[in-house]
Amino acid sequence: MDIKTRRPWHRHFVALPLVLLLCAWVIFLEEREPPPVASLGTEAFSVEPGRTFSQEDGTLLLATGETPLRMAGNGVMQGGAVLVSFEGAGMLRAASWTVQGLAGAVHVSYLPGGALTVAAITTPALLRSDDGCVQLVPALSQWTAPQTCASLEDGLEGWRASRVVTALPLSFLQEQYAALHVLPKESAILPPLLRALPPSDGIPDTEAIFGFLRGLTEKGDAAAIRQFLSDPVVHEAVVDDPRHAALLTVLAVRSSRHDIALALFPLLSGDGDAPFLTSTHPRMSDAAWVLPSASLPREERLLRLFRIPAGDVLREGMSERVVERWTTEAEVLLGTEEDPSAFLHLLFADLATAIDRFRTDGYPERAARYLRAAERLASSGGALLPEEAQAFRAIVSAISRPAAEPVVVPEDVSRSSEAASSSVSLSPAEVEDRTRSALRDVQALFTVRTAIDVSGPVTARVKEVVFSGAKGDTFVDFTYDALTGDVMEITLDGEVLPLGLSLPALAAWVRGE
Repeated sequence: MDIKTRRPWHRHFVALPLVLLLCAWVIFLEEREPPPVASLGTEAFSVEPGRTFSQEDGTLLLATGETPLRMAGNGVMQGGAVLVSFEGAGMLRAASWTVQGLAGAVHVSYLPGGALTVAAITTPALLRSDDGCVQLVPALSQWTAPQTCASLEDGLEGWRASRVVTALPLSFLQEQYAALHVLPKESAILPPLLRALPPSDGIPDTEAIFGFLRGLTEKGDAAAIRQFLSDPVVHEAVVDDPRHAALLTVLAVRSSRHDIALALFPLLSGDGDAPFLTSTHPRMSDAAWVLPSASLPREERLLRLFRIPAGDVLREGMSERVVERWTTEAEVLLGTEEDPSAFLHLLFADLATAIDRFRTDGYPERAARYLRAAERLASSGGALLPEEAQAFRAIVSAISRPAAEPVVVPEDVSRSSEAASSSVSLSPAEVEDRTRSALRDVQALFTVRTAIDVSGPVTARVKEVVFSGAKGDTFVDFTYDALTGDVMEITLDGEVLPLGLSLPALAAWVRGE
């Protein structure tokens, strides 16, 4: 393992989910210069809490907790706690487990001779043990490995029971997002930006190819990406590069656009566990489910099927076509299961939990989308099992009933405009006036490059507005909701930060207040 001393500085956020709308501000840790960490080669070593280091694949790690992180000479975590940031596709070995992630962060803790706990922060975590156990932890969830991990041979109910995940506490999420600012940004993950390929008599090197792909991605030209990658020479050069999964994933996630991810995804679809992870990744699921399904073992198909509702955590939600494909996949599996009744009951239990969460968080359209999926599956189950049709429909009826008492949401929760925007719209002039007024209220600065483009019934895309603070002038792009006052899809320093927070909170965060 290559140990590098780092100095804490700016760290980008990845996908902020529903519960983090409550976190309209982010706790910043005091910047400090840590003492140097020596390169220990193949020797075992320990890392004090608060220290950062990196693996050879570019994965960044921050030792956390109250005791030193203990690592074996072969790079295997032997004890302690660590926040892991995968810039692209990466992995961490912890005891007898391999933990993988894509363009996001996970927290791993392990007590020697005890339990391994993995908390998926902004990427789903795929775990594989040396004895064959497979687990998928969706973003915003955690899982503690049991002493015995049931297999499908033990029955579907036992298999699922040993893989139940729980929601992460809000206080823990706040701590981890603050810690992500301590982790330095790994600039080496992407090659230099190129707007055009340099002249060449032969095959362009992969640095130039990925630099040009980066340029097309930042330009947002999905058609040009598809045309470029259709060249057999380019395609072969990209796939043959051992970094291609990491680089393509970072490009797709940084763009925050489904069409860009869809253009890049075909080169990931045959790459190891990438299809499995991307199908539940908040920023990659749209592309992963639109394309033909990858050939996955039954266990992995079941895992990603059960994880989709729990992993639908972004403000904008998974698209309707993803839920449609997910429902179709569930119907296919339903037809192949030896006990369709048990399969449906377990799936409906997860659906009920997800639908209740969507309603509580103020996402009625999302709740209705999954409710329609449950109704469709209940009908399919009834066709296969006529004697249980009534029971399945009773479950759907229970899911669809409104709560007995209205849910009271704290005033400081930044609510989604999903419900409001479905029935309310403003004129383009009103949207622009409200946006401009809100920007003045937070003392944002306008330049000749600043633009306010109305992008929806209640939203405007703000481009290159300036916030001045102790760090100097910062240009920011974002989408503003003129009804709720929320901002989303923030672009800062070329990074897309899909935060869900208020405009005053954004201004304070950018200024470092």
